[in-house]
Amino acid sequence: MSRHFVSTKMLFDKVLFGLVLVMLLVCSGYMTLTDNVFYKRNASNFEMDIETKNPVARTQRHTREREGEVACVVEPALTSCGGIGFASVLLQTIDDLTTCLARGFTPTVIWMACDSCGPSGPGRNYWTWYFEAINPGIENRTDTRVCMGISREYFDLTSAYRTRPGAEGKLVDFRFADMENQISSYFQPITAEIRALVSHVISGYIKPAPRVQKMVDTFYQSFMAGRINIGVHVRLLEEHVEEMTIMGQKTPKLQDFLRTTKHIMDDIKAEKADKEIRIFLAYDRDDIIASFEEEFGKDNVVHTSAFRGIEMDKRLEDKVWGRHLGDQVFMDILLMSRCDYLVHDESNVVAVAYCFNPEIQSYFVSGDASDHKRLNGQSRDSPVELFRQAVAKETRISWDQLEKQKMISLSITDPSMSGDDRQEIVERMRCFVRNVKWSRCGREFAASKRENLRALMGV
Repeated sequence: MSRHFVSTKMLFDKVLFGLVLVMLLVCSGYMTLTDNVFYKRNASNFEMDIETKNPVARTQRHTREREGEVACVVEPALTSCGGIGFASVLLQTIDDLTTCLARGFTPTVIWMACDSCGPSGPGRNYWTWYFEAINPGIENRTDTRVCMGISREYFDLTSAYRTRPGAEGKLVDFRFADMENQISSYFQPITAEIRALVSHVISGYIKPAPRVQKMVDTFYQSFMAGRINIGVHVRLLEEHVEEMTIMGQKTPKLQDFLRTTKHIMDDIKAEKADKEIRIFLAYDRDDIIASFEEEFGKDNVVHTSAFRGIEMDKRLEDKVWGRHLGDQVFMDILLMSRCDYLVHDESNVVAVAYCFNPEIQSYFVSGDASDHKRLNGQSRDSPVELFRQAVAKETRISWDQLEKQKMISLSITDPSMSGDDRQEIVERMRCFVRNVKWSRCGREFAASKRENLRALMGV
């Protein structure tokens, strides 16, 4: 039996780190939410236990107008203060929205703040800047309000879209690649069924705001209408290379995108020589546009005037540019979704475009033949049947299973945890502390009781 000794300095550092976090939450007025965040001293370290009661709920006074109806509030940006993009927030929204619908609740969506939305503040809902409102104000007109819990990135909660028992992650984590037989722990691959169900939810609830639709329609009519369009999304910045490496995937080169695009163009010309071909390019590095224009001709390549590369990084540092950046990403998504073909690598931006248009053909440059067959296949079941299955899956989850999946202990002084991981968890909590005061569900996060949830969810 081995012993592990902790030095006095190391012990002091651990205790000091824990005390700083406690003081942070006390000063922020959040230590009163003892059902959700509390600290316990265990021997020589502090542990942070986070219970994400997802959903949380509060029974309100009875109203004649909406008697018996349950409002479901989706607030995916509660812990999205840094680094999360527009497409990722949207995928989180779709995941929670689907859970609300599968439970039979009436949903509404609140985007209070995110890097690609705008600065936080009382009464703000950036969702309605980009999309048509979903049942606005329903949370104040029903007997019962349900609030989807905080961002699921660190918590192993169930997703209505999970179909493989051994796979990890939520919809925002799903990959175009199928890594099941390549690594022991993998995120679920996108399948035809997942795409069909997401498209079904999008068609019913995710409607671009009129001003956004007008910008997209104007660009499309000016540069893409009447042509065969190839959408190309190129991610080659260092952060993407790091992401792919962590996931055990090989990062493609610029030449791979050029070669795949040329292959598609040659096939189109062989079948439809009289049709004009247009390439819609979305990219993250400034030199990419020059390479495509040199290869295919400047008149055949179009793109929006979005910030790219270094310029975009500078804008992200200033929250004032949030809504402008969100507009640019959303336009790229919608314009790619109106293309006939889509050349891409792993990307949440592409995942949203891919689901907005269930007919678009995917050319996943890092994939193999089996990936392409899966991504461009047809769902075995109709969207209505897929939704029925999602309902059945959500409603058969027992309370014990639900509670077990919603409680996780994150030891911020665990010696096996890297400094970067520890700092990221701390930043998430700081973010939640800052945002929860603007939340429509602040009281619910503080006062939600287990017995109320049992009655609400019928378990």
